[in-house]
Amino acid sequence: MIGPSRSCRNDFAHRTWGYSPELPDALLLAPARLVALYMYDTSKPGEAGLQLTADTDRDAVQVYKEDELVRAAEGAVACHKLVGLLKLALVGNAGGPEARTKLMQNSMVEQAYNKFLANPG
Repeated sequence: MIGPSRSCRNDFAHRTWGYSPELPDALLLAPARLVALYMYDTSKPGEAGLQLTADTDRDAVQVYKEDELVRAAEGAVACHKLVGLLKLALVGNAGGPEARTKLMQNSMVEQAYNKFLANPG
């Protein structure tokens, strides 16, 4: 349920951010191996950027526009809230029945729960 947000967070944290003059309204996210392989100069913002050449593995470079970054941030906040509710619901009486009710009212939790009920094994 939180896997996609966790995967996105890992990419954001462990890949290299850059830009390309070819895509002025976007930020690029490239795996470190790609940056190292092509020795891109990422130390001079505004000067170098990621130069997308014919040799660049373009499938390995993720392109993010502002709306996609906003959605990623909103997804991270939603997952953080779910984990907080789950903690309240599972740890003794800390959250009580209200926390469990609120947790089950979340559409992502409800879908995951229904999927589990349909195929518990």
